[in-house]
Formats: sequence, C-alpha cells, structure tokens
Amino acid sequence: MNGSTVAVPLTLTTGVAAAGGTMVAGAPIGPPTGDGRFTLVGITASSGLGPPFGPGMLSVRLSCLATPRPDPDQFAGQTTLVSGNLTTRTLNLRAIFAPGATATPDFPGAPAILRISSGGTVIATAYLPAGLAQRGRSLFVGRSDDGRAAVGVRTLHRSGQLSFLMGVRIQGATLPAASTTPVPVDITYEVGGFLSRMSLPFRVKHHGTRLHFP
Repeated sequence: MNGSTVAVPLTLTTGVAAAGGTMVAGAPIGPPTGDGRFTLVGITASSGLGPPFGPGMLSVRLSCLATPRPDPDQFAGQTTLVSGNLTTRTLNLRAIFAPGATATPDFPGAPAILRISSGGTVIATAYLPAGLAQRGRSLFVGRSDDGRAAVGVRTLHRSGQLSFLMGVRIQGATLPAASTTPVPVDITYEVGGFLSRMSLPFRVKHHGTRLHFP
C-alpha cells in the first residue's frame, strides 16, 4: 500500500477454512462440471493491510482450471458415512475414513473444521482451532469454544488398513427446505490435516422436521 509491499500469509485449500467466526468453502476438481475446474479459498482474521482492505479480516477466493485435467481417483483417502441424523436442534454424524497408506493424521496438531450444506442452505458448521486432544491410546476428542460442537475420532484397524471412526455432534443446526425426498447433503471436513467430502441423499422424516441417513 502507498507504494510498499505487504505480504499476507494465507493457506489456500479446496476444502474449508475458518477465522474469526467466519467460514469459507472451496470446491475440488470433479462433478458437476468435470472439466478440471476447482476453487481455492483462504482466510485470515487480521490481514495487516491498510484501508480499504484491512486491517481486519481478509478472505481470498480463486477460481482455477487445471489443464490437462488430472484424474481425481489418483488421490488417496476415502470416507464412508455410517449414519446421519438432523433435526432443528442437533446434527449427529458417524463416519469411517481411511487417509491412505502415505498419510498420518495429526489430530492434536491441526484444526478440525466441518461444513454441512444442502444447496444454498448451510446446515451446520464447526471450527475447533485447537484440534482434537488425545484421550488414551486411540481416542481423540475436541469441542468448540462455545461448547456447541463436539468431534471425536477413534483409531480402527480393519483388514490391515488404518482407519478411523469419527463422531460429530453440532447443536443449533438449520434444516433445509425439503419438498421432496431424498435431500442431497454435502459434508466437507478436515481433521488432523486430512481433508474429505461426501455428497449423500438424506431421507425426509416426520413431515420435514428430520433428515436421516441411511
């Protein structure tokens, strides 16, 4: 600014990023376009820039096109949702994820971020900047500063593959308008440095007051 250069460190991601109570979401290569487009986002609570850009929060959103388009299937890591239940009060999720043989999640050393949405409705978000504290040999647990969100991860060993069972509970969820069933729900999360996302159909129950999977 004013002829000088200011460096603002930002971590860009296709997943989710949070700072100062604000969360932004990117988009990976893949459906619905399938043409190599993806979106990177980053955010910082204090940019250090002068007016009109600072000195407060700064978010960056970059729309990109990979040429040639890579094969998304080459990236390791997968998540399977075991169960999901959403009401006007609470969101509960249970999922099993496997980061892949070359990845070792650091649950206490990395923030935990979750964003659940359906269409244009953000159902629930959670940001645990301190990550998940270790409780014993195989359990990691974290809570948001306001106590509204809790995330727990337990280590599993299935058929020689390292995997993890994750439980999520978020209070104060927002039900999307559901005129038909099933309702598509997008789940994006990052725990221990492992980023994953799912798009799954939730069934409408109790006259639209509850969504359930499977």
